[in-house]
Amino acid sequence: MMVMIIIQLYIPTFFKEVLFLKVVDNGFYSAAPYIVQFFAKLLWSLLMDKLKEKRLLSQTASCKLSQGLSTAIIVIFLVLLGYVPDCKNPYIAVLLVCVMGSGFGISINGFYASILSLAPAYTGILSSIQMVIGFTGMIVTPQLVSYFRIYGTLEEWRIIFFIIAGSMLVSGIIFVIFAEAEIQSWAKFDNISEKSQHNLLNGTESLNDKAGKEQTVVLIKQ
Repeated sequence: MMVMIIIQLYIPTFFKEVLFLKVVDNGFYSAAPYIVQFFAKLLWSLLMDKLKEKRLLSQTASCKLSQGLSTAIIVIFLVLLGYVPDCKNPYIAVLLVCVMGSGFGISINGFYASILSLAPAYTGILSSIQMVIGFTGMIVTPQLVSYFRIYGTLEEWRIIFFIIAGSMLVSGIIFVIFAEAEIQSWAKFDNISEKSQHNLLNGTESLNDKAGKEQTVVLIKQ
């Protein structure tokens, strides 16, 4: 989430302060990563689906591969973004940010697919927990940027990029080691208590009985 905030909110500022881009050029260059992200997301998703159909990858392996590759791409190019760009060749910085955008597209098949696959019956709860954790990054990132960015120099931005790349690397490693994307035993319907199943079944039967009675009344009136 911290990297997403950097790209969405602060990359245009970085382009302005370090590369001295004009407003029109800045807008175009800032939009380019999202275009790349869209196509990367689409193509990578198709590739992962094909590999899973052919049973070359399991759901968990697909998520780990996607998130691992995404982390590597984002970390490497975020570090490069702190060294390579200069105002004479702004296209290099745009290229680096676009590659980072492709990394975000790939990550959709990583952590996001894992959340949806772990417990389909509790997707809303898990997504809410994930969003709460993500909001922490959204709160921390502006504080981090305002603390280190004083004059808007490349050296100041480099420190910010390094810190965010480090946090991204740690979280990516943890995901690759511990993540799963198969339905968990506690999320299966068979493990719901008998009382809950009984209530669900009774509710269904009650609805069916009610519908049947209404149909009978209509037929009698006719």
